[in-house]
Amino acid sequence: MAADTSRNIVTATAPQYAEVAVPLRVMQTFTYRLPLGLREEAQIGARLLVPFGRKLLTAYIVALHHEIEAGVELEESEIKEAEALLDVEPLISTEVLELTRWIADYYAAPWGEVLKAALPAGLNATIEQILSITAEGRDEIAKLSTKQVSTAKGRALTL
Repeated sequence: MAADTSRNIVTATAPQYAEVAVPLRVMQTFTYRLPLGLREEAQIGARLLVPFGRKLLTAYIVALHHEIEAGVELEESEIKEAEALLDVEPLISTEVLELTRWIADYYAAPWGEVLKAALPAGLNATIEQILSITAEGRDEIAKLSTKQVSTAKGRALTL
């Protein structure tokens, strides 16, 4: 089921799951649940931001499914939800997907790494979070004793 976010109507035509290749040394693809707001927009060949372990990765959508495939050994509750769709239009054509799949199979290489290598450099730049301290934050740091500043929490505040 998918949602039309402009009217909050659920439709049965949009896929619920994305099968993705991640740019890591893993040979299999992974299945992620698409949030309601992404189901209508997700397309094969687009990039998807997904939680993988303790970090977020840029993954490549290689297939879309309306339900969990028969071979997937996961329960519905175990499938993680994708965070964001990074492309409005597919970045990777069907031909490039087929070629990179063939290369990955022929050379026994991870499909996600082959896809990443096939794309121009800089497309998968990492997301950097920049924080700035407020006046209230400076006041709180000034209130800390020397011992408190030496703790991990205190050091984090003074960075």
